[in-house]
Amino acid sequence: MKNHKSTIINRQLYKILVIDDEEAVRGAIKISLKKESYELIFAENGKIGLEKYYEHRPVVIILDLRMPVMDGFEFLEKLQLSSTALCSVIVLTGHGNEEDMERCFRLGISTFLKKPFNAYELKGLIRHAILLGENSYLQGVTNTILQISMEDVPLDEQFRQILDVLFSIPWLTIESKGSVFVVEEKSDILVMKAQHGLPDEIKPMCEKVPFGKCICGLAASKGELVFVDSIDDRHENRYPGITPHGHYCVPILSAEKEILGVINLYVKERHKRDIREERFLFSVAGILSQIITSKKTTNGFTGDRTFPDDTPYPILDVDKDGNILHLNRAAETCLKRYNPTMNDIDTILPDGFKETVKTCRENNTPADTLPFAVGEEYLIWQLHPNQTNNNVRAYALNVTDRVIAEREALRLSHHDILTGLPNRTLFFDRLSQNMEQNKRNHQKLALLSLGLDRFKPINDSLGYDAGDKLLKEIAGRLKECVRKADTIARMGGDEFAVILTKISKEHDTILVAKKIITAINSPVRLKGLECSIGVSVGIAVYSSNGETPETLLANADRAMNISKKESKNHYQFYRPDMNEEVSERLRLENDLRRAVERKELILHYQPQMNTMKNELTGVEALVRWRHPLRGILSPIHFIPIAQETGLLASIDRWVLYSACTQNREWQDSGFPNMTVAVNLSGDFLKQRDFVDTVTDALEKSRLAPEHLELELTEDIVLHDIDSTISKLTKLKEMGIALSLDDFGTGYSSLRYLKKLPITRLKIDRSFVTDITTDADDAAIVKTIIAMANTLRLGVIAEGVETKEQLDFLNQSGCNEIQGYYFGKPTPSEEIMRFLQNKVKFETVHSIPRSEAG
Repeated sequence: MKNHKSTIINRQLYKILVIDDEEAVRGAIKISLKKESYELIFAENGKIGLEKYYEHRPVVIILDLRMPVMDGFEFLEKLQLSSTALCSVIVLTGHGNEEDMERCFRLGISTFLKKPFNAYELKGLIRHAILLGENSYLQGVTNTILQISMEDVPLDEQFRQILDVLFSIPWLTIESKGSVFVVEEKSDILVMKAQHGLPDEIKPMCEKVPFGKCICGLAASKGELVFVDSIDDRHENRYPGITPHGHYCVPILSAEKEILGVINLYVKERHKRDIREERFLFSVAGILSQIITSKKTTNGFTGDRTFPDDTPYPILDVDKDGNILHLNRAAETCLKRYNPTMNDIDTILPDGFKETVKTCRENNTPADTLPFAVGEEYLIWQLHPNQTNNNVRAYALNVTDRVIAEREALRLSHHDILTGLPNRTLFFDRLSQNMEQNKRNHQKLALLSLGLDRFKPINDSLGYDAGDKLLKEIAGRLKECVRKADTIARMGGDEFAVILTKISKEHDTILVAKKIITAINSPVRLKGLECSIGVSVGIAVYSSNGETPETLLANADRAMNISKKESKNHYQFYRPDMNEEVSERLRLENDLRRAVERKELILHYQPQMNTMKNELTGVEALVRWRHPLRGILSPIHFIPIAQETGLLASIDRWVLYSACTQNREWQDSGFPNMTVAVNLSGDFLKQRDFVDTVTDALEKSRLAPEHLELELTEDIVLHDIDSTISKLTKLKEMGIALSLDDFGTGYSSLRYLKKLPITRLKIDRSFVTDITTDADDAAIVKTIIAMANTLRLGVIAEGVETKEQLDFLNQSGCNEIQGYYFGKPTPSEEIMRFLQNKVKFETVHSIPRSEAG
């Protein structure tokens, strides 16, 4: 079989039009393709998209369906791509919207990209959309050339028309200069029969070219394609005023490999040889061979039409009923290869051939059969009606590349590009089939929804390459946990699903869930680090937990989210009362969106003490939500929701401005200067205007930079480490203190610690809790303190609740303390009262830890 991997795309040639009203989606596509050479063009709606299409003529359109002004459906109806248009459409869709997909099918669109998407999916679909567009376009071009070959006009005119077609192909990187030669009767001389765009200086010189002379004659003498990327010593003539260029010289051969002529096309100097261009030009040479053979007589070339028996193209003449009247040797060979066991030639035509003949005759227009396999290649019969009688002439064209591209596109539309697992589309199809089958056989079916735990920190800190490697590793492990009859699918992001068929009892499902948890818990080595990850599993059983695929998956997802929220790394069966929990969460999410504008967010401040000086040196600002119905909510109730909904960065901004303003108010009231510490999320740090926002907060509050401390966790600072270091360095140069929060809980701290422009380490409360009873925790804390001293960094311990913990830390050299031993998070009024009365912060023992920052 031919090596179809040779169909390599030169991406520098291609424009891609993205039509989507969401700036975030346009930005995601831009980021995903930033390392590619595609030229991206953007439009906010279908109306602008149409204008951009006709202005730029892109090869791929990425189209959203739901847009203002003009939606995607109206755009497609107005676009009306012709069958020869060098353009393919990829439609962006939401999950499970089968109605939209069906409507797209009716409009001739069959390539879909589900939101959210990843770069692998996007780039893979673009590649195959381009291949499909090219193959469809080139088939249309071939149709046009074949129609020209059927016209009863002089040979010179046919060749001129065919050259015009070649020069109109945007995919073919040739210049609008070239010629067609035929072999002079009984000689070794090439005679120019048609030309386009040749300079006047060389026309007389090229009217006749002997074999072996110049590049065209060399192609004729060799009977092989000759390519040069510049005029070299094989071109014997030099012409003044002719700009540097190269050539494709393609021989026109008969079935017996006799040289009939040469196609000569100009290319720009240093143009790289392209196998796809060469294969297409050979196919054009085959059609020219047919034209020359059919018109060749002993007296030269005439307009007489004879049946072309001696051509490399399989050709049939059939009557209106599809019965074969004539066939050339190539067609006979082709049909016998198609079905070698049949002797009657009329019975071995591919399925649908005679029906296509009938359509061709009734409509009096060309028509194509469906592709059919001949050995390892695929052909179609292209039918043309004869205007002088009721007969039809059929040409067999090789469409192997197109079939392979279409099959790959179909596979991509049903499989996840990164992992190779079924995607949501194929998952729902199999789930529907399995549910129907289990219903008939009175068997149970279990659906497992899997959400990876701790995937985001790894993906953020080690980069997307490591995250992709991890997802592929997880996919491989999942395959080892289930039977071949079961289905594993990647549903998007870090979520997977498993269909377990023919489940006899609940215990079987539990065994599989435990097996999956154990398999995924095993560490993965990424970029030299041992990384551990967990999985939360939600289980729904058909039909007690849902009678439709959508309901069953939704309930499994609810159970998975509850498992992730309550314990992580565990399984949870769906319960009906989970619906209320989800509804409650949605209500909370809706309320949170309006909390900032309604001024429902407030700050509490937890004291930070210097035990050597026995004085308050700073406070940590901790956000609370004064909900109108639920009262004061701690961050654990709403920060995860804020992160999922994209609200976290705006909350961080509010905290920063409010904390700076409050600290300045304390100073203006005459209290001693102290530092206010503000926690930063990764979402806030990623903002382009992050440094400017911090600067603006200081300027508007009139707070000196040295009285602000920003706290970051390891997983945040390790994401896009170079950009993070650049931002933090600017802040440190301003005099802002930077602390690394929850230090010691990450897996790569030591590797990057020296690079980070931090001023203080914050020992995580998980090490402080058992510091007096757990030798390992005690050793870790002492190591962190020693490390901080060596690196000349400050160190503060959080979560200090007892006198014994305090004494241990002081003896180990840590004198900066934060925790309930000195004070809980409290409103600003309480901090002011303590400052006014100079009251020492009392020990607090009875407050649950969950209320802490």
